[in-house]
Amino acid sequence: YLLSMVVVACVAWQRKKRAVASGSEAVKAQYGGSFSPLVLTLTTFSSVFSGYTVMGVPQEASLKGYLALRWVPAIFAIVFGMLMYYPRLRRLSVERGYRSPNDFITDRYRSKWLRCLSSLCACVPQLFYFTVQLVSFAELLEGVTLGAVPKLYGMIIFAVIVFAMEMIGGMNSVVLSDVVQSVFMIFGFLVLLVVVTLRYG
Repeated sequence: YLLSMVVVACVAWQRKKRAVASGSEAVKAQYGGSFSPLVLTLTTFSSVFSGYTVMGVPQEASLKGYLALRWVPAIFAIVFGMLMYYPRLRRLSVERGYRSPNDFITDRYRSKWLRCLSSLCACVPQLFYFTVQLVSFAELLEGVTLGAVPKLYGMIIFAVIVFAMEMIGGMNSVVLSDVVQSVFMIFGFLVLLVVVTLRYG
């Protein structure tokens, strides 16, 4: 997995470098990019079915039982919201040159305070999301190494990897690493299905 992340970083850096060489602004090359529908589908899959799905939900199901099923309609609600708003926002972003979701709020209402508020509302959930990924990665690494890598060191390793990937390839690193993670998760889900079927019928 770590080797695949190194490859992703190299590919992302090359893509960003080509974007800058073709006349794109450095900021746009860092935080933007053009991706195929398949890549966007896989990166969305990775974002929705994140580390908490792999580590947190099974643990919650074992502790709280059927209460964990609330995540199923939650996933559908997220996907439904994306299907409703993303095509419209995409069309507007192309027409008006948006670089982030908050650009729509700025363009529509022309209010600095509302722009700051929408930016804050976008950042706070990302902080929780990143924390969940941090802890999930650390717990997974601790479990795979049978405790040889403590949780604190796992979180530090994850934070360094994320920061390095972002600095090297920008949005390309984010999207391409999501694609790799999606492939790993889908493969894992399929293997798990086969193992459970063969073992328990």
